[in-house]
Amino acid sequence: MEVSLTIKFLSALLPLILGTLVVFMEKKYSQWKHSARGVSPSYFTAIALIFALFSSLIFSEVWNKITVTNALMTKQANSLRALLRMTEPLGPDSIRVATAVKNYIQKIKEQEVNDEMLDEAGFSTYKVTTFSNKTYQEFYKIAADTELFKGNAVMQKAFYDELEQVREAWFERRELRKQHIPGTKIVVLFLFGFLTQIGIAFSHIGNNNATRATVMLFSVAFAAAIVLLAYIDNPHMTSYLINDGVLNDVK
Repeated sequence: MEVSLTIKFLSALLPLILGTLVVFMEKKYSQWKHSARGVSPSYFTAIALIFALFSSLIFSEVWNKITVTNALMTKQANSLRALLRMTEPLGPDSIRVATAVKNYIQKIKEQEVNDEMLDEAGFSTYKVTTFSNKTYQEFYKIAADTELFKGNAVMQKAFYDELEQVREAWFERRELRKQHIPGTKIVVLFLFGFLTQIGIAFSHIGNNNATRATVMLFSVAFAAAIVLLAYIDNPHMTSYLINDGVLNDVK
């Protein structure tokens, strides 16, 4: 189950609504303070720690996706450089490889622009197969051209291996771009956040001012976390974090 960006942003209001509800219920049933007098606030700390751990794992997952994407971009650029370097001894024939690499980088940039438009429009399906077949066709023709490599089977095999590295890195980047935080994780995050709000209220039961201040302060922080999570989980908004400039240095 995938949650749209709009829903994620709107869901930031839910922590504030839940916080208000908790404050209202604590004030209405303040007589609970007698039955809860023996409950130590430290017992509710465990709930807050679970919430903090779960939310940190989700944020780490998203940030790690950005880190891996940059690593794959660098891997792709290095493999393209390797294609150019290993074919330099071919002399004039190396121009064919250089042209193929230049056209490939140009198509990559065009596809990235197209992806940006799709992300901004709210679409998450990309035509990977069509792009791949058209883009890599020339590369595979070169890799299969024995005359081009002048019978050097070692160079031809190395060329094919590096080409596979380029292709695999690109496909992995595409798959990462399509991945988003599952809706089930968002639901669990809200559940732990709501339990934390209740725990904070129990820790200050009988003190309405303290309950309002602490619960709503946590609710604001909770809402801000949801907004930030929705922001960094959208590739359109975090595209500036992807170091696509490494492809411009491939020469």
